[in-house]
Amino acid sequence: MNGGCEPGALAPGFRSVIRESVDFLPNECGNIEVAGWAHAGARLVLCLSRTAEDDTALLAEAVRAEGYVQTVIQAEISAGNLGSSEASQMIFAAGPAGMLDAMRGLATATLEVVTNV
Repeated sequence: MNGGCEPGALAPGFRSVIRESVDFLPNECGNIEVAGWAHAGARLVLCLSRTAEDDTALLAEAVRAEGYVQTVIQAEISAGNLGSSEASQMIFAAGPAGMLDAMRGLATATLEVVTNV
């Protein structure tokens, strides 16, 4: 049991990467307050399989995109919005194994992909 916390707490290694990379920590349940990422300056992209079911009140700070996460991120890379600067950039991804494998394949010298497993 996880002490009453919601399912989906981050793995310990993922927590330590976040602690070293951003200015805020997971809450007492080990979950990241995702809206806090936007408030700290991160660009959030929420990928939806069906935009018709979107509740724009949830994570209003996020850019909405429709489709597979890896396809949306590849389009961002191709458009020069990710991975093209000299500064290091990081993507945090959580999801099914196939998507995470594809996301890891998008990593470059300046674009790090960190996954929850």
